[in-house]
Amino acid sequence: MLAHGNKPPPEPPEEHAARLSREHGLIVKFGAPSGFYTPPYGPSDALIKDAEVEAAQPNQISPALDGIEESLAQYPAGFVASVAHGIFIVGRLRFQGADAGGTYGPVWLVLVASPVMDPPTIRWNSLLAVHHELSSLVLRRNPENYFRWAAFSPVGWQFAPDAKSALARADESVPPLLTGFLSAYGGSTPENDFNVYAEKMFTEPRNVAYLAHEYPLIARKVAFVAATYAAIDPRLTHTFRSLGLWEFVSLTADSGAAASDSGAPWSSP
Repeated sequence: MLAHGNKPPPEPPEEHAARLSREHGLIVKFGAPSGFYTPPYGPSDALIKDAEVEAAQPNQISPALDGIEESLAQYPAGFVASVAHGIFIVGRLRFQGADAGGTYGPVWLVLVASPVMDPPTIRWNSLLAVHHELSSLVLRRNPENYFRWAAFSPVGWQFAPDAKSALARADESVPPLLTGFLSAYGGSTPENDFNVYAEKMFTEPRNVAYLAHEYPLIARKVAFVAATYAAIDPRLTHTFRSLGLWEFVSLTADSGAAASDSGAPWSSP
């Protein structure tokens, strides 16, 4: 019997990653970035174009795994593994010298556990990054959806020309909500816009629902995101209903629903 007040010893990172891999049917891994790929891909596919990558330090791994576990619990069993076959943890990721919080490969996610972050921040960043990066694979699973989503953008809106410029947008003022963007970073590219919507729908559903009730364009975009996920796995209908967001799918049925799932991922250009 456990004495009152005693806590079980923390789960070693290697065991934690192995357990998450077993429970969710994907590879959760940290260590040398050169090994960050999943079959049938190979070592050359682990290279991230135009990026500098550093391995995560040992003391940064456990809080990152905690965030990953918390985020995975929000999805129906097997959904994440049907879209992403691996989740990899790095210590630093830079595009043209600008630090990023994560990215994605053909069928995997790369999350950052930065040495300059404290454990709670690493946990929260990893939780957000799973939703954020996974949504890129969700959006790109059917090519038509990307262009339908981009059509929500304001006419003449100036998007960032490269990754460094897009990351710099995060420090700018939030655009007026009438534009449909939920953050300055969301206004940097159509894909980052989708990422921010997904991230906030899973972590700030009440705030997103409030904004959707206030702004019709936001309601239409919320509906599109939810329908895009549910087109891959209908069980996500219940997930978004429990988050209080599925109502916008029926309220905006005439706004242009996401195309049905094609069953195959779309590689980035």
